Amino acid sequence: MPNSDSDAPDSDVFVRLERFYDALPRPYARAEEIGGLVLFVREGEGWPYYARPRIGAPTPSAADITAVRRRQRELGVPEAFEWVHETSPDEWACVIGVNLTGTFLCAHYALPQMLAQGRGAIINLASPHAFQTGKHIAAYAASKGGIVALTRQMALDYGRLGVRVNCVVPGAVDTPMLRADIQQGADWEANLHGWERNQPIGRLGQPADIAKVIVWLASDDAAFVLGAPIIADGGLLAQLLP
Repeated sequence: MPNSDSDAPDSDVFVRLERFYDALPRPYARAEEIGGLVLFVREGEGWPYYARPRIGAPTPSAADITAVRRRQRELGVPEAFEWVHETSPDEWACVIGVNLTGTFLCAHYALPQMLAQGRGAIINLASPHAFQTGKHIAAYAASKGGIVALTRQMALDYGRLGVRVNCVVPGAVDTPMLRADIQQGADWEANLHGWERNQPIGRLGQPADIAKVIVWLASDDAAFVLGAPIIADGGLLAQLLP
């Protein structure tokens, strides 16, 4: 990874990435703007997708995410956390598409630039569910397990070419998405404190906790780290639960 502004990749790379994002085919019947998010509804199907309208857009708030999920329920979208025999192919494809295929696509379009400059670092985001999971979460667990496997495989392909590939395994992090999930309950503040008490470290992670791990992995201080899932989960995977 570049160590200073002087040897950073040409900013045109990011302009081209934005143009690629805007040029992606969108087979949707309509798009609904909800706060900082855009909800795209596919033609003839009941499974909508939501995404930031552009690369670099502000991070959506918990209220934005809650509003999108409320709209999804109005459109008849089922929850993705289901038994395998109750998970529809569309639901499966959505979760795998966002988490695993999305990870592949980011690498697919970033690697040519990294190979051309002879160095780079890719840091994927996995989950403790890649290693230990729970009931009724097959699609999510499979997608995150796939990210760990993809990370290791890419490390073997690109390590000798100067591109290091690793992944971070975050635990429960206090983000707008987590708060949106917690706020579905009647007493969401109590639920939030319950989440905190369940963490071996005694608190939820903060985005900065994960960002610091990513920055380290991207730096030359991690030059000998390759194909590794770096666990930053506040001790979740260390505990044995009944």
